[in-house]
Amino acid sequence: MKASIIICWTNKELTDEAIEYLEDQGLRDEFEIIALDNRNNKFSSAAKALNYGASIAKGEILIFMHQDVFFEDSNDVSKLIGYFDKLDDLALLGVAGINGKDLMIYSNITETYDHINKYKNITEPIEVETIDECVIAIRKKIFDRIKFDEITCDNWHFYGVDLSYQVRLNNGKVYSVPVPVCHLSQGNTNLSFYKNLKKLGKKYHNVLPNINSTCIQTKNNRLILNYYVFRTWCGHLLRKIGLRK
Repeated sequence: MKASIIICWTNKELTDEAIEYLEDQGLRDEFEIIALDNRNNKFSSAAKALNYGASIAKGEILIFMHQDVFFEDSNDVSKLIGYFDKLDDLALLGVAGINGKDLMIYSNITETYDHINKYKNITEPIEVETIDECVIAIRKKIFDRIKFDEITCDNWHFYGVDLSYQVRLNNGKVYSVPVPVCHLSQGNTNLSFYKNLKKLGKKYHNVLPNINSTCIQTKNNRLILNYYVFRTWCGHLLRKIGLRK
């Protein structure tokens, strides 16, 4: 088996649509689909769900994707797999990533059914600092040594960012590649998002001066990260008591 595509899902309609696109892919017999039903909250975090999926996967390459991501071109999966043969130094790839130098997000991804394109499009793979979680691909033999951090990423955020930093700190390279998928979601920065950001900052506080993701870029400073959590918690409280919409 060449690859395993792993999806943790809670919305059957979206997942069925995503799988329908996958079934139309070329070289369909070279990858398996592992769809993890989490409607009963069996998995408390993306890291736990995807680590489990990886543990039962048979493919040499693991592709993790959101339930609301659609591969629209019939050769998208084969293109993803092919980059592991083309780039000798490739350790981890995604379809959206941020460059740590210019803080530009490089991606051919579109968002929502309106296909909103708001990123810097690319025609060739580009090395980035971290990748977005919507689509992640990595060799299984590398992933089995690292895995998603279930303690730091104990919710549904930053598990791809953390994996990017783990790879880079082990001298691997991370790339964003020009695969034009559609992602229906435009992100969700709730309280759990900032709590996970704070935990990520704590994990790397002696290693990384900044935390850069496609969703947020910030100094890795305890006061700043505490401020994000406090501000978001206050907003949640004000909405709860009716003082803010």
